[in-house]
Amino acid sequence: MKVLKYTMVMVGALSAVSAFAQLGAASKSDLETSGNKQGVYLNYSPFARFTANGGGSTNGYVIGAEKAISEGKTGPGVLGGWFSRAGGQNVWDITYRQYIDTDASVGLGVLGGDGFNGKNDFTVHYFKDMPKQAGSPLIWQLFGGIYYTSSTTSKAFFSGGVKLEYPVQQGWSVDAGFWYLNRGGNSGNLVTLGVGYRV
Repeated sequence: MKVLKYTMVMVGALSAVSAFAQLGAASKSDLETSGNKQGVYLNYSPFARFTANGGGSTNGYVIGAEKAISEGKTGPGVLGGWFSRAGGQNVWDITYRQYIDTDASVGLGVLGGDGFNGKNDFTVHYFKDMPKQAGSPLIWQLFGGIYYTSSTTSKAFFSGGVKLEYPVQQGWSVDAGFWYLNRGGNSGNLVTLGVGYRV
């Protein structure tokens, strides 16, 4: 049961981003509002595998969305969130991130749900949109920062990962992600695979 609860917290910590920020857009272009675009990025990952230190894995799903809500000199402010269910438990996240450079943003996330003991955890991440390689449509983003757990030991730990997108047709992509985090002295990771769509 302890492994399951920890695994669910890992789900919550992910999409800080992005994505949603951790699970979210892998580049600023995902949130463009030019033309008919509304600056909305949607993601559904029917495969999400949470693995805790010492063994024990749980499968589930993650759904998320991000919306560009303001525009600054270097890029948009982005409000997002996600919801996950695995092992019969729910986890949610609400994240705001702001572009501080043309290819970099900083995000703050709040997480909660089953297994959080009525408290909330927090994430602070730095996101870097990586340049495309010549001849490759692959879009990718690195992120790293702090996961602060207040629901167990009230400590901060390193977390970080990578988000990948492979465009398949206009507005659609195949998305994958890896997130390493440490919560309450327990390390683990989350691997996701799904689809993204830009509205």
